[in-house]
Amino acid sequence: MVTNMVEGGRIKCLKYWPSASPEMYGPVLVSPGDEEELADYVIRKFSVQMTSDTTEYRAREVIQYHFTAWPDQGVPTHATSLLAFLKKVRASVPEDSGPILTHCSAGVGRIATYIVLDAMLDQIDAEGVVDIYGFVCHIRQQRSAIVQTESFQQREPFIATQAPLDTTVVDFWRMTWEYEANCIVMLCTQNEREEGICASYLPHKEEFIVYGLLMIKIEAEDLRNGFCRRQLKITNTKSGEERTLYHFHFTDWAERSIPLNGVGLLDMMKCITRVQQQTGNGPIVVHCSDGSGRTGTFCAINIALERVKLDGSVDMFQTIRRLRTQRPLMVQTAEQYKFCYEMVRLFVDSFSDYANFK
Repeated sequence: MVTNMVEGGRIKCLKYWPSASPEMYGPVLVSPGDEEELADYVIRKFSVQMTSDTTEYRAREVIQYHFTAWPDQGVPTHATSLLAFLKKVRASVPEDSGPILTHCSAGVGRIATYIVLDAMLDQIDAEGVVDIYGFVCHIRQQRSAIVQTESFQQREPFIATQAPLDTTVVDFWRMTWEYEANCIVMLCTQNEREEGICASYLPHKEEFIVYGLLMIKIEAEDLRNGFCRRQLKITNTKSGEERTLYHFHFTDWAERSIPLNGVGLLDMMKCITRVQQQTGNGPIVVHCSDGSGRTGTFCAINIALERVKLDGSVDMFQTIRRLRTQRPLMVQTAEQYKFCYEMVRLFVDSFSDYANFK
């Protein structure tokens, strides 16, 4: 399924599956099972059984893969997200499976493009070449309007930014407030390369500091394995609204390098995950000196670990490629790229400790 039920204010597809309890569709009983919601698609499992007064039919499992990031008459924002979806579907279909039912809203544009892409992957494997034009001409003989356009997002979990400077610290805190972030992750120190690269944007413990309309106070602070965890109270002095925000400062990561303490970074990620689960999974503000190298590596590792947890697979190249479409130079060095894989290995080795990683 590569359409949303409502697009452009118009109903494009009725909800044809149950959510909480079994429902009858004519003589067919459909019972809902597990559901996984990812950034660009949803996987739903159903038990489907034909009912009859005279014959007992065996229930079958049907899996629906619902790609949600493809606008009608348009293309996905990120081709990599569609490729990841396509790979997921292809890897999940048994060789002895029956035909795959595919649909969008009209049954021509988006779904035909999906079919062409799937066929081209098969052609690459078999022949080492692609013939998109020839295949489109072939399927248009079966359905004339197929493939309507020539070219080929969930809320973003991270806000990647450079370290706040003295001239931007008010903007930094305003952004954190307006985007309702629950956590700030700091991956640099205030002074690097013998110069100040980050403003002192936190007050001393049990004191407060005011930036613009926001008053910030540290309510708790504790040092852990390579990082410091702070609990902040943020007060909007105009509205009186108060929020709790957590600040995580990892101190063992030099610029254009990798941490000496990978276990400590993994421990911090575990702590962040717990906070996110408790506070509602709001955006996480991540910054280093330039908002790219260490920040991109941190985000790539988080995304990769979430994917390992959800479906047991790793595609670091596509993960980083997609990050770079949003912000250039995310993950700056080959050493940082290799470190992403090393962190996945550490995660898998301690997977039981991360049973609730989500």
